[in-house]
Amino acid sequence: MAKYYRVRTQEQWEWLCNKLNLSQAVIERSIAFPTVLRIENDDGLRIEIIYYGAPKNVSEVSNLMEESKMEDYITIYGKDAEQIRTTSDGQVPIVKYHEPSGRLTPIFDIADGIDIPKSLLYPKVKFTEEEKREFDDIKKHVTALYNAMVLIFEHRDECINLNNKLFYSAPPKYLNDVQRDFARAWTDESLIEVIPDKKWNVKVPHIENRFYFKHTDGGLKGSSSAYNDDYNQQFTVEELKYYGLEDESIYKRVEVEE
Repeated sequence: MAKYYRVRTQEQWEWLCNKLNLSQAVIERSIAFPTVLRIENDDGLRIEIIYYGAPKNVSEVSNLMEESKMEDYITIYGKDAEQIRTTSDGQVPIVKYHEPSGRLTPIFDIADGIDIPKSLLYPKVKFTEEEKREFDDIKKHVTALYNAMVLIFEHRDECINLNNKLFYSAPPKYLNDVQRDFARAWTDESLIEVIPDKKWNVKVPHIENRFYFKHTDGGLKGSSSAYNDDYNQQFTVEELKYYGLEDESIYKRVEVEE
């Protein structure tokens, strides 16, 4: 029976290939994202890449990755375990005095330690698909966090989504939290959780069957609807603002469906 997997990034592609024990040759194949992978292994492995018309029963690889990480735990022992408390106000330790004996009695058995999901200790950093795409591109050019922040600040045109996220998405007193989360993600990419974001095709006013696309010179040009599945012809909310396409009374939108 065939199984279908939606892959949105190179990281997800490599994770899925390793999860399914696919060969190195398969892992190194050149893939355009997002895409759907059809895998059938009943009478020999068959792999098909589907760019259009994927079925409904598709497993999101991002969700599979998240579920696998939930299985990872950190074990806390002895005195450290005794510091853990059971209520949100921090008033009830898991080890407490038992009256009237006065002996320490654990609410839980801590002899073998207490397993705590890593996901609780290392919260996920949520990225939109466009933010993750920009993140991956920056990673190809710089390695130091400081250089990445400078690049994002100085090259707004190329990093519009991350620029807005890091410098304009919250009041100044909360931007430290946003930037700290970005630093955590830069250090450990496994903390990134990609949240699919809405995208639109935008019609060119007064011209039949023409839609805007993002040209390599940084401006906008028009092309036919035959290319609406292309990345350059799809706009996020931030890109609509950046390119001045917000006024829906002038610029009609068609939401992109996965």
